[in-house]
Amino acid sequence: GRPLVLTLSSYIMPLALTALCECVPGILTFLAIFEGVLSWSKNQMRQMDRYFAFLMINVFLVVTIGGAIVAVAEEIADHPREIFTLLGESLPTMSGFFFEYMMLRGVAGNAVTLVRAGAIAQTLFKSTFIPNLSRRNLIEPVVSLRAWSNPGWYSYGKSYGNLLLGLVVLLCYAPLAPMILVCLVLYFGMTWFVTKYVYLYVFEYKFETGGAFFPRLYPRVFVCLALAQAT
Repeated sequence: GRPLVLTLSSYIMPLALTALCECVPGILTFLAIFEGVLSWSKNQMRQMDRYFAFLMINVFLVVTIGGAIVAVAEEIADHPREIFTLLGESLPTMSGFFFEYMMLRGVAGNAVTLVRAGAIAQTLFKSTFIPNLSRRNLIEPVVSLRAWSNPGWYSYGKSYGNLLLGLVVLLCYAPLAPMILVCLVLYFGMTWFVTKYVYLYVFEYKFETGGAFFPRLYPRVFVCLALAQAT
């Protein structure tokens, strides 16, 4: 009983953070449209830039630094001159959170993408609370979710942002806690399989990237390297 409750409670924060990160790309897409970006390719590039910044600041840095400070807050108050030493010693303890977070992203996140659970939930919501919709209105997208029979288009900005987050977690925590490599191999492996499947057989082509995304990835890879070295 009690060990099971403690185990489940430890996944509440990673699960809540995962749910939040799944909602942010759709919000960023509509924000770019509101700003007057009418091209889908430019919209996705702007989404990638902002989503990457969101993940690095609100997921990686806040959890890494904030969690380390909370873990040794009393010791820092007693020995303020040793703050960097105390933070360095507590940093490896945060690998447990990222182990759970990347495991959830790899297993639960990719499973949701594969079965399109969000689109199914939207279809059920529409059919239950708005029963008089025509078939056309039933499959129209709402926010960034679509009906199960309406595949929509592939979100490059969301995909690249999540992969870069996995990269910075790998660079930072693999030397400190090598066990995190297990969940990262699972995350990248499942992401590769699911992304390849939905890209080829599920999603429709909204636009051609023309290779424009890769040059935008290079400086962000160096940002990941710099963040890993700084932490």
